[in-house]
Amino acid sequence: MKYHSDTREWEYDSEGKKIIWKSFFPEYPFEHSEYGIAFFYSPYYVAEDNNIEVCTKDRKTIGWLITLSYLQETDESLIAAQKQWLNKFSQVGICLLTQYIAENESDLFQNQDECDLSEIDLPSCHIFVFRRTLINDADLDFYMSEFYDQGFYHIRKLKDAFEESLYYKSNYKDNIIKSNPNYKLTLSKCELIDEVVPLLNNLYKGWLPFSYVNSFSRYIYLYQVVEYFMEIAFEESLCKHINDFNNKCISKNDLRNQIGSDSKEETKIEMVFEGIQTSLQLVMDFKYNVDVFLNRVGIVFHETSIGKYVYKVRNVLVHNMRIAIEYESELSNVVECFEKLIALRLRIGMSDYYHKHMVVCDVSEKYKKNKKRMRRTYVQYKYGK
Repeated sequence: MKYHSDTREWEYDSEGKKIIWKSFFPEYPFEHSEYGIAFFYSPYYVAEDNNIEVCTKDRKTIGWLITLSYLQETDESLIAAQKQWLNKFSQVGICLLTQYIAENESDLFQNQDECDLSEIDLPSCHIFVFRRTLINDADLDFYMSEFYDQGFYHIRKLKDAFEESLYYKSNYKDNIIKSNPNYKLTLSKCELIDEVVPLLNNLYKGWLPFSYVNSFSRYIYLYQVVEYFMEIAFEESLCKHINDFNNKCISKNDLRNQIGSDSKEETKIEMVFEGIQTSLQLVMDFKYNVDVFLNRVGIVFHETSIGKYVYKVRNVLVHNMRIAIEYESELSNVVECFEKLIALRLRIGMSDYYHKHMVVCDVSEKYKKNKKRMRRTYVQYKYGK
């Protein structure tokens, strides 16, 4: 990639092809290898000026979500009125995007030998320009639930964004964004074990963004996250009870009873959501929509906890879906709240007991055998990394 200051053009020249992008943004010296790009489509942020700063929980700016239409802006007075760092990241984005299109999606300019990308029709989507010193390419997968919850769907190629009708739009989320548009996203990294990452990648990149996934499937897909947290919740409670027993806070009989109680599915799902306040508007909206749905399908329900609400809908869909078929609209309202509830639960993460692991020491065995068992636990849970 070359930048010509006199013409203010980025040029990609390879194998006889000359692809340029005329930039109207201020010059900004940068090292290409220090930045990365990814693409996102949003059915909620569609205006040219919907450019959004992306930060971590510790308030460090890791990048910007920038509309492609803003990168093609020619009004320098409008550009000058925007934030300085937005324009710097835009200049970086133009450079990296020109190279990407030339090498990976040349069909966007019909494989011409010469083309000015700043003048062609590009899809209505965002480019995420990020600093690799703060977030690397592999880490992006751990933020997908956050991007989705904030209204941004990861797309593999730019041309995927041309098919706007393919993408799902939540009325509930749309109303929230319209009433309080957010131009600074604060993302929390999803701190979960590696084995659940493939599920979340499929959920937030392969299933939920698409309109052809109906409400019945959406709820069941999202419930898989609940299933995962149920197992974690039981392990955490087991560790806590054994710790209480070792500290002589409970008796052996109490230990047995508490483990038996926590083994029940209804108890585990209660533990998954026990840290979420029932006074939250999201929770109240979720419970209201569940009540409406259950009333429509003719089920009497008098519980109050989040877990029981989640579990009741799951049981209807798994064991009695035939009575709910005609009420997909009501179920859709439930799902739109449920997906935000799941995002909230992922954001909360694990309790302090999640990082505590038990090793059984068998006094009837030799010291070396017990030590070997301890070492296997260290390797399994990647201690020291």
